[in-house]
Amino acid sequence: MRRMWRSIGLACLAATCLLGTGLPPASASAVTDEQATAIRQLVTEKMAEAQIPGLALAVVNLATGERYTVGYGVTDVETQQAVTPTTLFELGSVTKAFTGLAVLRAEEQGLLTKADPVGRFLPDLHVTYDGAEADVQIGHLLHQTSGLPFRTIASLPTDGAPDALARTVQSLNGVELDERPGTRHQYATANYDVLAAVLEKATGRPFEAYVRDEVLVPAGMTQSAVGTHEVPAARKPDQARGHKIGLLAAHPYDAPPYRGNTAAGYVWSSAEDMTKWLQLQLSDDALIRRSHEAPPTAYDDARGGQYAAGWYVTETNGKSIWHEGSNPAFSSFAILRPEEQLGVAVLANIDSAVPHWLGQAIMNLLVEQPLPEAPTDPYQLADKIAVWLSIPLLFALLFGTVRLWRGGRALRGYVREGLSISAGLFCALAILWPLAIALLPLVGLGLTWQFLLIWAPWTLTAAAGLLGLTGAVLALSQVPVLLLRKQRRTQLDLHKEVSA
Repeated sequence: MRRMWRSIGLACLAATCLLGTGLPPASASAVTDEQATAIRQLVTEKMAEAQIPGLALAVVNLATGERYTVGYGVTDVETQQAVTPTTLFELGSVTKAFTGLAVLRAEEQGLLTKADPVGRFLPDLHVTYDGAEADVQIGHLLHQTSGLPFRTIASLPTDGAPDALARTVQSLNGVELDERPGTRHQYATANYDVLAAVLEKATGRPFEAYVRDEVLVPAGMTQSAVGTHEVPAARKPDQARGHKIGLLAAHPYDAPPYRGNTAAGYVWSSAEDMTKWLQLQLSDDALIRRSHEAPPTAYDDARGGQYAAGWYVTETNGKSIWHEGSNPAFSSFAILRPEEQLGVAVLANIDSAVPHWLGQAIMNLLVEQPLPEAPTDPYQLADKIAVWLSIPLLFALLFGTVRLWRGGRALRGYVREGLSISAGLFCALAILWPLAIALLPLVGLGLTWQFLLIWAPWTLTAAAGLLGLTGAVLALSQVPVLLLRKQRRTQLDLHKEVSA
């Protein structure tokens, strides 16, 4: 009964947020015509620079009850279907705020507390710190202070099987924590996957169903879905297709579903639904306010703010509550300015740093602050480096091939010896090069090539393979040179003997 009244209350609150105080909610705009023109210019310029196929924007002004939604570009570069305010996008880590609110809802219902040890619900999950078993609490996961390493993202199951969440949690068993739980913030997406498993045990319901019924439905977010597998068939035509940068252009990319990572990054939503989410987040609801609070230990030095329940809270040039989202084929950004009662969300169908910048830039424009410094997109940069590196590598490969062919013709009398040396070099390269390639991602971040193949531009791995092939051919092309030198030394020795 308490849950029912709570849902009814939130539904009424969401409706109030949408209707405002007698002002028309959907037809009125949260931005002026001048601001809309400036926003359009910003968005179209950055989309062209970053090769973003499609993007949707949501802006809300809670003080006036006004909203602004617009779509840019296409949902798929192949079909050229236009993006609209109802187009669905993967939210990436903007999803964490939905999971965080669900955890606080379960606490309000008396099903768990933030102080509960994770072992109460997941007794088979064991992690260690400094060689001893660590006591991780639900609040540590919520505020990213559990000590779980960032690199655990590389070991998460990538498939869409129904048991993916259980296997995701199992992949963390025995992990050595980087920090003592509760002492320091360290972002790791797996924290929220464990929270999903805790919620399932605490509520006795599938994670997706609980978030849908306790978070999305009360907020009026009828277009949204928790997980790719939960998108209704009727909404598939409105679902944007993911893309990945490669050869300086965006290409369709159907990334692995990562079903076990749903709680951390796989809510699907539209600009239209995100206006409802932003308005709810700007409301005076006590549970919403709690979701924006963080302990002092959850301070993130890199971002200059604290980590609440799926939100960063910063105080630079006024209080901002925000989170970015990044998946292999999608990216997003949501930001709130409680004092000005403004909210902005940007959704894109490619992984890029630009949605984060655009969201912040549009908010700055609305509050009349200078635009932030333009970002360098790491994936676009990696693609450019790989493409330009491949050009001299191809010339080097051609040079090595020609040199090897010419040297082979000059050494017809040394076939057996040449083949022996070539075979030895080839075997050494065949062993050492794949070993180096396999170990390279493990240096520093502890990532894997599977992770890089999923997330990074394909041109990066292609350039790595081309580098290996070019190195092998150039090494083998040295064989004729070595043999010719040996032949000349032998001939000189014979000449000296004859002269003597």
